[in-house]
Amino acid sequence: MTHNTQESITRRRLVTASVVVGLGVSLALGGCGTRDEAPASTFVLLDGAKTTTAELKGKVTLVN
Repeated sequence: MTHNTQESITRRRLVTASVVVGLGVSLALGGCGTRDEAPASTFVLLDGAKTTTAELKGKVTLVN
């Protein structure tokens, strides 16, 4: 195999991998673009205090 052919194959593989990663990210974050609200819920925080989704509205929140 010539050097140019090998470079072409490598480039093609990199482009394919980039497209696959891009599609994966799009699918994983696909729901983030909607305007659906989180369901009404109450959470107990680490300090024992309670909060609701209504109190968290408009804030970026991670629920584990």
